[in-house]
Amino acid sequence: MIANAWYALFQLMLTQVGKYEIVEKIGVGGFGTVYKGRDPFIKRLVAIKTCQSEEEEIKKRFFREAEFAGNLHHPNVTTIYDFGVTEDGTPYIVQEFLTGEDLDKLIKKHAPLSLHRKVRILVDVCEGLGYAHAAGIIHRDIKPSNIRILDDGTVKIMDFGIAKSLVSPSTLTQTGITLGTASYLAPEQIRGETLDARTDIFSLGVVAYEILTGQKPFTGDHISTVLYKIMNETPPRTAEFDPAVPAALDQIVHRALEKDRGQRYASCSEVKRDLAAALKQIPDEVPTLPTSRRPPRSWSRSPTSTCGGTRPASRPRGPRPKGATPSASSPRLRPCWSSSESAVIWLSGAERRQPVRRGRPSSRPRSRCRQRRHPPRPLRSWPRPRRRRRRPRPNRRPRRPAIRTRP
Repeated sequence: MIANAWYALFQLMLTQVGKYEIVEKIGVGGFGTVYKGRDPFIKRLVAIKTCQSEEEEIKKRFFREAEFAGNLHHPNVTTIYDFGVTEDGTPYIVQEFLTGEDLDKLIKKHAPLSLHRKVRILVDVCEGLGYAHAAGIIHRDIKPSNIRILDDGTVKIMDFGIAKSLVSPSTLTQTGITLGTASYLAPEQIRGETLDARTDIFSLGVVAYEILTGQKPFTGDHISTVLYKIMNETPPRTAEFDPAVPAALDQIVHRALEKDRGQRYASCSEVKRDLAAALKQIPDEVPTLPTSRRPPRSWSRSPTSTCGGTRPASRPRGPRPKGATPSASSPRLRPCWSSSESAVIWLSGAERRQPVRRGRPSSRPRSRCRQRRHPPRPLRSWPRPRRRRRRPRPNRRPRRPAIRTRP
């Protein structure tokens, strides 16, 4: 109890870590606290990740993350600037300060990402992950919350806390121990077998499934249910959730989610090659419904609409003008009054949403009394105010007629 109070006081008084100035606290992770800092010499913003855990195993993993991620220099991998230990023995990692949002938040809030943009994100993840695999490092925790989309559109892979090196053996993670997030574990991770690059490809397939459909392929109320589905069940195809997903892209996700890793992609370069081929068949800026469950208004409007409304015009009275018969290309026409002349014109499609003049075509203006009795209908659905009833005038005493006498 006293140690927790002292740690909280230490967090409030912390203004500098090494040579870096603390600007604000960003969040708290599994290892410790992450701060937004500033390099006083280079004049740049940095992210400082500290490790306040007393467990020796967690501290060793923190050192491992600094070692693995510090040797990776790729545009799609978070860059490590510095590593050090404070005077009280707290290790810290200084990395680049990332703007934007995590992919997990974009999926949860149903961001309107086009299908072309989603595939581009997957291609960038393949590039960064393939670079790490070429350096002999397996991430082992690929998930949307470890993928950051910057403000300029750059994709960054974060958090190499439980990464494993295929070059140098380590005793931190032994065979039979499962690490990672349950929904993104590969079957061989659950069985406790030796891992390779195909393990990250399975997790990448789960991320691709989630970003295309808006939900995870393996879900359940308990972790045991999720693990059982990963080992035994095949999720529905992505095309069943979104018909806009082409068959080639659906086949890529299905192959990445194979239970037998011998039938999966052997490397991220193969996944990137097939994604690039599928990307050529997808036109740019094609919206998909699953990521944004409710399509924006700009998708429901016609491209030639100027007023931006979808309220149909009122049907005017009067005979249809000659030569204004519906054609085969526009079978459903609605009569509207033109805004320039008092004549009936037959509109369809986008023209129907043009601003039109509503009401009876007449050159004679309506009387003021009629306007007061029939006010225009409000645009919103609030109730109309009740009319005030005129209070009856009080009964007055009738005046007596003047009595006149005859002359």
